[in-house]
Parts: sequence; C-alpha cells; structure tokens
Amino acid sequence: MNKNAIMNRLLRRAAQFFVVVMCATVTLAASDSDFGFLWICSVRAAAHQGEPQKLVGSIVIGVYPSSDKRHKSFTIAAETGYAMIPLRPGNYCAEAYDTNGRKLRLDGNTNGGRPLCFDIAAHKIAEAGLTISHDVDYKPDLPSKGVD
Repeated sequence: MNKNAIMNRLLRRAAQFFVVVMCATVTLAASDSDFGFLWICSVRAAAHQGEPQKLVGSIVIGVYPSSDKRHKSFTIAAETGYAMIPLRPGNYCAEAYDTNGRKLRLDGNTNGGRPLCFDIAAHKIAEAGLTISHDVDYKPDLPSKGVD
C-alpha cells in the first residue's frame, strides 16, 4: 500500500469515528431536552368541613428535584391560581412562598402539611394542587409593572 492510500484510509476511519461520536452526542442531548410539564394550582384549604377550597393567585411556587432540595426553581401562579412549569423528567416536590420569599404553611390535612411531590414524564402533563393552610393570611406584594 502506498502512503496516500494509508492516509486516505486513516482519514476515512477518523471521519467515521467522528460521525459515530457526534450521533451519540446528539442523541443524548435530544433526550436531555425532552420536557414534561406541571400544571399546578394554588388553593387555600377550607376553614370548615364541607366548605369549598379557594384558588389563590400570585403565590410563588418553588419546585425542586426530590433528591436535591438545594436546586429550586421558582415561578409565580397567575391571578387565577394556576401555573404551567416545564421540567425535565424526574421526581419533584413543590412548596409555596409569599412574594417576599417566606415559606407558606401547607394544609395539614393535605399530604400532612409536607411538600407536594410528583413525577414528571417527557411529553406529558402532570396535574397537582398545592394547598396552603386555611389560616395563612396571604396578600401578594408584587412590584408594579410600570404600565397601567
């Protein structure tokens, strides 16, 4: 074999290796970018048995992987009490906060007052309700948008 043939063969093998590595990388990157979604509402527990719960808007919702409470993401529920949050597949927990960053007490009759945990699957919507205690006095303190 001459020198040019060997060089062409090595370049062809290197190019094939590069293509395989790139395809594997693209496949991994694509699977990492598949989102699932959490459709969550924030409600206030009923004060008395038989009374309806009430939707509560402008609550800050903190969401974190159940295995790592240090990495929280936050969103704020609309005035209607609902929020849609894109998340990578996995198991998460949610807590409620006021607009000044103080944790709001969750209802003891709902999940024992513990953070709400749920599973997120790629391309699926999970639904959840975050229930604050009936005696939590919450009034959102949001800055003005500057536009009326």
